Amino acid sequence: MNRNFLQKIIPFIPLLAVLLLLLIKPYYIFPTTGDTDFHLIRAQELIQSPLQGLFWDYLPYSPNGRALWHPPLFHSVLAFLWYLGGLRFAHSFLCVFQIILTVFVASWVAKKDYGIIAGFFAGILTLATNRIDILTVPLPATYIPILSVLTIHYLPKSKFKAFLASLLGVWTHMMGLVIFIALFMVDGIRNKKNLKMILLLLPSIIFWIAYWIIFRDKTGATNQINPLLYFPPGNNLSGLIILLAFGFLGLYWLYNKDKERFKLYSAYILLVILIEFIFEDFARGFSYASLPLAILAGFSMQKIYNHCKINYKRTFANLIIVLLVFVSIIGASPFFISVYSNEASWDYLNIPFETNYTQLNSFIYGNTDKTEVIWAESTIADKIIWMTGRKISNGKYGKPTDFQEQHQKINIYTCNNTFIIKDYTNNTLKQIPNTI
Repeated sequence: MNRNFLQKIIPFIPLLAVLLLLLIKPYYIFPTTGDTDFHLIRAQELIQSPLQGLFWDYLPYSPNGRALWHPPLFHSVLAFLWYLGGLRFAHSFLCVFQIILTVFVASWVAKKDYGIIAGFFAGILTLATNRIDILTVPLPATYIPILSVLTIHYLPKSKFKAFLASLLGVWTHMMGLVIFIALFMVDGIRNKKNLKMILLLLPSIIFWIAYWIIFRDKTGATNQINPLLYFPPGNNLSGLIILLAFGFLGLYWLYNKDKERFKLYSAYILLVILIEFIFEDFARGFSYASLPLAILAGFSMQKIYNHCKINYKRTFANLIIVLLVFVSIIGASPFFISVYSNEASWDYLNIPFETNYTQLNSFIYGNTDKTEVIWAESTIADKIIWMTGRKISNGKYGKPTDFQEQHQKINIYTCNNTFIIKDYTNNTLKQIPNTI
């Protein structure tokens, strides 16, 4: 086989392995967990009323709704894909796309900057994230590490490409309001090109900061210091340990090789961990750092291999590679196990995307119109919103401070795997089993 072809394909072997796994185990054909309901609501709002949906979360907590939690770029893409090919297509596409993009960016950047071996190991180790749920569930947060790594990669080469990646990040997730302008400042605020890019980013940043200041009592957000969240490692402790060990070793070697990128990677990693330490979740901070740590770990493994290849026999160098592959697979194995253990298969495509909510969905469509407001228990309120597009006098979390829920013509409770539907006077209209 052509040697040049092998050199091109080796860094992307992890990407091919992930693609194969996702084809075998299509976990994404049904709604995922986490914040999926919240983001599907935002897409539903944009489909129904694009202009209103861009700047207000108006379907939950009717009649007033609430202010946005994140800039609307991710939700706009989700809404467009939903409109284009349906909800299952949009959800499936984004699940697969964000995993593939994460692995590709890790391998591509590491290969470009540090070598073929670095690209290979970075691709594996980006799956060693301590928060597998953030990688596998379609979330705007997943794109912050991707866009940050691209910004760091392009800053020494092309300020404009770095600016484009940063601008996308600012309009994707609230973390972007801090991260990207900080990267340009670390790169050198006295640099005229950096200063120009900062000035171009500032209008978007100022807009969203002003938005959240003005509507600070309307978001329902409850970020605060919570000592109980400081130390949980997530659901992949072994992966986190491997990433930290090889990632910080790579950071040490990067200091001697490229001080400019050393400052950028260090600033990003410290900043995301510090922000999440203060405001939400220490484990999530490490998940934001997983992608750059994977690239740095790939760099350290490239350095180890190069050292062994130069100073020892090839057999020993190859043995070291096998050992590093084994260690990397240990770190990434929880991701593969998590996806492979999912029971979904292509044979289940005949089951509606709403699964056990299908009968309830049909009842609501048949007995209400788009102008009606429904009340539902908080545990099921968000699902009902994205399924039906109806306004709900409730929500799952994030209740605005001035909100008062009110019972409606249709009120939905859940008890013993049954949806109980009552009218305004508490008479039971129908009971629907919570089954597929």
